[in-house]
Amino acid sequence: MVMHPKTVIGENCIIYQHTTFGASHGHNDNDGAPTLGNNVMVGIGATILGSIKIGNNVSIGAHSVVIRDVPDNAVVAGIPAEVKRYKNSEEIR
Repeated sequence: MVMHPKTVIGENCIIYQHTTFGASHGHNDNDGAPTLGNNVMVGIGATILGSIKIGNNVSIGAHSVVIRDVPDNAVVAGIPAEVKRYKNSEEIR
């Protein structure tokens, strides 16, 4: 795991191996560290970049690259990561 020293991680988070939490290094205006809410699951090899906020009860898919804020109860995946569905919802995007 690689982690920016100012990364904030909420309670009851599960972070799998080979993950990266870092600054975006000039790719956008949010070069700071990520903030994770409570009950977040970060899949194997996921990368979270910039001073973005990950909401509560979020699942991030394996090898996803998250570069934008993620709302509560979302399931995100992809490069760049996008919301695939919301927990407790049958609708898939």
